[in-house]
Amino acid sequence: MTKSRPVTLDPTAKSADPSKPAFLAKPAGSPVYHGFVVVPETFIDGWVLGEITPFLGEENGDGFVVAPDGSQAGLVWAVGEGGFTEIVATTPERWGVYAVWFPQAMKTVEDLIANFRVVLPALRAAYGRAKAGDDSRLSFQRVPFGVAGVEQIGSTLRQLQVKCRSPLAVSSF
Repeated sequence: MTKSRPVTLDPTAKSADPSKPAFLAKPAGSPVYHGFVVVPETFIDGWVLGEITPFLGEENGDGFVVAPDGSQAGLVWAVGEGGFTEIVATTPERWGVYAVWFPQAMKTVEDLIANFRVVLPALRAAYGRAKAGDDSRLSFQRVPFGVAGVEQIGSTLRQLQVKCRSPLAVSSF
């Protein structure tokens, strides 16, 4: 039996079908994790974590990471000890899905940031391997941030004081 858990939705994300959340009806050209939120406080050197299921107060879940160029990779995470493992290889939509272990429980955003700092070197290395590889499937899909670029978005995200979260019960897979 699968545990049902809430997902964290971006209420400002556009949906191709107004009767469905944006992650279920992504507009053409949208990144793979369109409809979910990034956690602005986690912005480190152009990298930022995205939340599919809540991080805080949970022992495991799903998320994603956005690289400085706007490309994305999925994360299946747990708190505890374990290695960094590729679960899904690079596809045109993302540079993989990875199992990551965070060393400490996440009760605060500061805990989340500390955990992100621990796994970021492995994520950077995986990104570098994917980008340097000659995998013909690889066509990094960039998040449409316009001319401002990721650095400007990061600056804007750091200034945000309001987090938009809307729980929707779905089964984790």
